[in-house]
Amino acid sequence: FQIQLDAVSAGRYSGTVEFAADDFDEQLFEIQLNGDVLDAGGTVVDDGDGGFADVNGNLISTLLIPGTGFSGDALTSVKGSTPAGQATWTFGGLTGGNIFRLSTTWVSYLPFLEDVTYSIYAGDTATGTLLKQVQIDQEFAPDDFVIGGTGFEDLMGPFLLPVGQDTLTIAMIGNIPARATVVFDAVRLDSLSMSDAAVSEGGNDLTSGASTVAFGSTLPGTTQTRTITVTNNGNVALQLQTIEMPNGFSSTFAPVSIAAGTNSTFDVTLDASVTGDFFGDIVLHSDEP
Repeated sequence: FQIQLDAVSAGRYSGTVEFAADDFDEQLFEIQLNGDVLDAGGTVVDDGDGGFADVNGNLISTLLIPGTGFSGDALTSVKGSTPAGQATWTFGGLTGGNIFRLSTTWVSYLPFLEDVTYSIYAGDTATGTLLKQVQIDQEFAPDDFVIGGTGFEDLMGPFLLPVGQDTLTIAMIGNIPARATVVFDAVRLDSLSMSDAAVSEGGNDLTSGASTVAFGSTLPGTTQTRTITVTNNGNVALQLQTIEMPNGFSSTFAPVSIAAGTNSTFDVTLDASVTGDFFGDIVLHSDEP
């Protein structure tokens, strides 16, 4: 059978396909699915565009095959040049609190190029916040996805641009001048629509599969209750669907839609109906990618 990503609108999609069979050891088979639908109007800053800057003014194009690169051009940093070639790509006019994905492309040529590091900043390179550094091996062609015949490689994402920030800057330095030439080509920014759940208890963030909520000791008939808060840090509604509770515990959970930037709570109670040690995992099902 076939599974299709409908691609109706931009965003990140994920979930589980389950089907039953009479296999003696896998009667219920589960397949995890995920995929990104990119915004057809994603923003590209190419070398030569207004958002591109040749920081030291020493990048050249003569070492590449004419007509190669995004939009038929790309720049290079010459091996051994001093100072080393350096460039930035800047995306402005953004809205903090939204979710984005960054990717890049380059011209690959095995004996000619080397690893380079992209540094991603919220704001500018001088006063902004460093979000991530990514090492890319330019000896091999970018292949995470193809748009308009051009292959792109993911740099970062999906990620949340901090609230209050309206600019992303990507910097790259040809920092291995003694060994090889590196390529400065296009960087693409896509806006994604997705939910992002953050779970906490008593003001403490909880990590899926790692955090523990302690109920302590109590006497039979004296229940203990903790309040769980689910916050949606995404930019579309988060759907909380079902919950699985371990033996000896109960909850006030009910399915709910949590709007972007808001939260919802439910109580988890140690029932304390009989003596004994009670423990286990709470499994919360949602549509978060």
